[in-house]
Amino acid sequence: MKNITELKVERMARAAYPLNPVIRGIMSYPDSGGTIVRHYNAAWEDLTPEEREPYLAMNRAALAALPAGSKEEIEVPNTGDQTENHYSMEELVPGSLAEWERMIFGEVRPDDEGCNDILFWKPIVYEGSKDNGFEFICLKWASGLGRKDGGFDDRYEIMLTGRATFDGMRHLYFGDPKTDNYGYFYYPDLPRILEVLTFLDELQVKLCWDLRACRKSKS
Repeated sequence: MKNITELKVERMARAAYPLNPVIRGIMSYPDSGGTIVRHYNAAWEDLTPEEREPYLAMNRAALAALPAGSKEEIEVPNTGDQTENHYSMEELVPGSLAEWERMIFGEVRPDDEGCNDILFWKPIVYEGSKDNGFEFICLKWASGLGRKDGGFDDRYEIMLTGRATFDGMRHLYFGDPKTDNYGYFYYPDLPRILEVLTFLDELQVKLCWDLRACRKSKS
């Protein structure tokens, strides 16, 4: 039976594990031939005792280094999910996915949405008004959890959200509090962000009538 200290060490290791997860790969053989290696972050529960030990040892040392008395006061999140800030598309995109148009960015799996970044958008139409535009949410692929049946559960974080009106982009937000990256990107993929922004610019010229008219008058 584990003592209280070891249980606390394990909870600390599980909570910190998302920062440096074990990467694994699964090989599949599609009908077209060839081999695809799909990398994903292994879940804490799937690690062998040998794989867990470095994480446990690190947190044993950290706990031992704390001043006397603080060891009992420390509160550690009781979680083993290394993707607690990553979600499925259905959990991040409001309403039904069928309501949104989408644009897929990426070449890792061009015939599939997994491992790719996805921009969802849909027109905003105000009845009897010309103040129309579109809203959007762009998801960045963040992780893929391998299932025991051989499939994958892809998880995403929010890259961009916003809304355009008749005169163009009005609101643009980077990240989101739900995916714990609001206003901040860790190792941002600048070429991809520029690619998404370029597409959004093309979209606003197409869907925002006043912006389109303004740009035509300047050309």
